[in-house]
Amino acid sequence: MGNKVFFVKKNNFIRTFVIRILVHTILIGIVYIIYKSIPFFQSPFYRDWQVALNVIFIVWLGISFIYLSISVFFTKKGSIDLGDKLLILISFLKQIFHIQISLNHKRYKNLFLTFLIKFIFIPMMFVFLIDHLKVILPYFRDLSTDIFIFLKNPFSYFYNAYFNLLLFLDTIVFFFAYSIESKWLGNRIREPQPHLMGWIAALICYPPFNGSTAQILPYSKMPNNQWLDSFWILRTFEILTLILYTIYFISTFNLGLNAGNLSRRKIITKGMYGLVRHPAYAAKITAWWIEHLPFLNFQNMFGLLGWTLIYTWRAYTEESHLRKDQSYLQYIRKVKCRFVPGLF
Repeated sequence: MGNKVFFVKKNNFIRTFVIRILVHTILIGIVYIIYKSIPFFQSPFYRDWQVALNVIFIVWLGISFIYLSISVFFTKKGSIDLGDKLLILISFLKQIFHIQISLNHKRYKNLFLTFLIKFIFIPMMFVFLIDHLKVILPYFRDLSTDIFIFLKNPFSYFYNAYFNLLLFLDTIVFFFAYSIESKWLGNRIREPQPHLMGWIAALICYPPFNGSTAQILPYSKMPNNQWLDSFWILRTFEILTLILYTIYFISTFNLGLNAGNLSRRKIITKGMYGLVRHPAYAAKITAWWIEHLPFLNFQNMFGLLGWTLIYTWRAYTEESHLRKDQSYLQYIRKVKCRFVPGLF
């Protein structure tokens, strides 16, 4: 009797695992083909993504094999994990073939919106990651080979190296947050952004749409527009900018694997988020204004004001979505200000 029960449990495990790994492999294969065939992903912007795509998907399949083995093994028999995206996909496929109808249509809609978020942002974050790495590596290489490069202008060297290091670390967090989603890590996407305005507000800040946005709302550091040239004031502005970008990165670090656009995950209430509800946006916007203040003219002011309004719009669309979560409503009552502690 004991051997019979053992073999039944073993067969159930094997059957569940085989179905999951098969569906997951087919899904990854379809995504791979789409990335390889759509002209948009063949553009120069995604060159590094295309170069690394084969390795990325082999690694992805290997990690998936290990994760699904552990996940299936520790899932109780008969239990249904309604947050499991793969389970929802399998249910959807069963419904198509009239084998079984088990979940409501809202879950299918959320599933495909979640896939769309990952489909858009995973390759984008990878490209940003490689770009920032290419920028920052020469600073450390030059420092190790020729110390005089640093000594010629130590502050400028430190400013550029530290600034790009922050961007690199920030992108690492976002790349893995989009790529890794698990109940074991507590970072599942509970609901993707359901409103079109929320998608528009976010996507116009990223390629390829941000190019058009930048043309409408341009701002730049043009030497011929510089009206402020005091050495110490400029250094003060640069130090303030680095502090603000540090706050921006700390905010991302506070989110950890719950970082990401267009999605409602676990509500983070500690760290910078214990001071204001949108510390990253507040720090980034303020940094933009400070670093461009010496070059401020009508065009720059118009551009910066436009981008400020866009990020404020993003904050409001995100909050409209997050307010569906009771824990976020409790968070709002505790942290009342969106951008500046004690003000607004």
